[in-house]
Amino acid sequence: MPCPDKKAARVYLSNPDYTTIETAAKMAGLSISHYMREVCLGGQVKSFEHEEFKLELIKTRADLGRLGGLFKAALADPEKIFQRSPEDAVRIKSDFRNLLREIETRQTELRKLVAKL
Repeated sequence: MPCPDKKAARVYLSNPDYTTIETAAKMAGLSISHYMREVCLGGQVKSFEHEEFKLELIKTRADLGRLGGLFKAALADPEKIFQRSPEDAVRIKSDFRNLLREIETRQTELRKLVAKL
């Protein structure tokens, strides 16, 4: 719909070029006009896939947090949870602590990745 305070800019594209732009606009969840305006004026256009990836990273980080919580609960009383001897419980505690450190490392890495997005 024409707007009195805006001007139209026309561009002629080959069918493959138009299809490429149309696909990119759909992936970004934008109209072709809005997408082209953002791209031509130097704006950053993030696709839905980009946002979905970001959400998946956040969910993964939360899952790691929950897993860490379960490990901490097991560390509190490994004899009861695993019904093992006290010697085995010491080894299990050591293994769990190593796993917890690894989970914390991965959570930190995920936090940095999400911040970059």
